[in-house]
Amino acid sequence: MTPETILDTLDTAVYSEDRQGRYTYANRMVQEIFGAPLRQIVGHDDSEFIDLQVSNDLKVNDEAVMTSGQAIAR
Repeated sequence: MTPETILDTLDTAVYSEDRQGRYTYANRMVQEIFGAPLRQIVGHDDSEFIDLQVSNDLKVNDEAVMTSGQAIAR
């Protein structure tokens, strides 16, 4: 079983992004939330899938994670 298969079984959103905020991975839950398959998510940022204000708030959180090295769970 691959790590991706395991992450797809979780009932929580799991994703990773590069330093520019573009998705490098999104599990099944994220794909359902965005209404797009993984191939349409990877390489794109939040602004293509969610409201601009929410996207801006997420960018602040993303920067905090990258700066501190600590995950944020909600």
